[in-house]
Amino acid sequence: MSDQAAEMSETEKEESQQDRDEDPSPTQAESDGQDNDQRKSEDADSRPRRTGSGILTVLALIVAFGALGFAAWVWLQFDTDREDDRIEDVQAALSTERERAGQIEDSLDSLRASMDEIDQALRDQDRRLDDLGGALESMGDSMGDEVSRVEQRLEEVEDEVLEQVHQLWQREETQREVDRELDRHLAMIETAALLRLGQERAELAQDFAGARSAYRRAAAVLAGADDPRLSQVRRLVVAELDALEGVEAPDWIEAQARLERLARQVAEWPLERPAPGVEVSEEETEVPEQGWTDSMRSALRELVRVRPRDETPITQEQLDTIRESLRLRLTAAELALARRDLSELDRHLNLVADTLDSHFDQQASAVQEAMQVIEQLRELEPASAPSGLGEALARLREDMEST
Repeated sequence: MSDQAAEMSETEKEESQQDRDEDPSPTQAESDGQDNDQRKSEDADSRPRRTGSGILTVLALIVAFGALGFAAWVWLQFDTDREDDRIEDVQAALSTERERAGQIEDSLDSLRASMDEIDQALRDQDRRLDDLGGALESMGDSMGDEVSRVEQRLEEVEDEVLEQVHQLWQREETQREVDRELDRHLAMIETAALLRLGQERAELAQDFAGARSAYRRAAAVLAGADDPRLSQVRRLVVAELDALEGVEAPDWIEAQARLERLARQVAEWPLERPAPGVEVSEEETEVPEQGWTDSMRSALRELVRVRPRDETPITQEQLDTIRESLRLRLTAAELALARRDLSELDRHLNLVADTLDSHFDQQASAVQEAMQVIEQLRELEPASAPSGLGEALARLREDMEST
């Protein structure tokens, strides 16, 4: 608003100046008239005097100039009134602007007060920041000391951890060595047990198949141990296993199976003389065609028959007893064969052969096959264990005692 009032006042001043330039004042008119009169007097002096018409012209001009001066005076009065109005307006605007300036000054005073408060707050804040900076600096110093102590402690802990790791590694290495020794010792114990079992099966039970299995297992255990200190024992075990592989022993399992089959076939073996109540096949009862003489002779034989005492027919109970005795003898022979007791086997087989020869039909194929099996089983001869068995076990025991 003050800017607008200033602009208005400047505009009014310019218009007033223009009005003054356009409307000369009476003083200026009088001065102009005097100049004109002087020029006229000079002209009158220089020129010849004019006539009465010239005087009238001069008077007319004077009147005209007087009218013009009056008009100028009237116009000046009007312009002065208008200028006063304008001045009053400007003064009113100036008073308004003063009021506004007073308000602005009040606002500035309150703003200065606020700025003072803000400055005070900033000074307080700076003081707090200074205090905080000092505290942080002291804290930084203390933290630096603490960090140094922590770093030193970390280095000590790192050294301790490295030492512990080193000790743990040594313990693990020791444990691994102990584990290897334990595995080796267990492998030696298992191998010794297998070798002892294989040697017993070969020398005492004549079970060379079982002995070979035990030696193969012992060789596998030694190979799994992967210890160069057991290489000599490993070579001895392989050599003894090769010796066992070369032994040709009877197939005891097959022999036991044959005895078991004989025991199941006892009920199928036919007797030499059928017992009473035993059905006879049609081939035995069929009689060829005869003449009347032969028929008469047969009829007479049926009426009177003479038999020796040893041809007396056996009863059904006796037949069942004989068959059961054969089964028991064959079972006993099977047990003797399992024990590799060949003398006991021969005794039971001889008793079975005597019973077959005394009571059963030697012409029957089943009886003949049974007699052949019995003769083959009588011919069984045990194979001798190879020499050198036990060297691997002895060497293994020496290694076990040395460790």
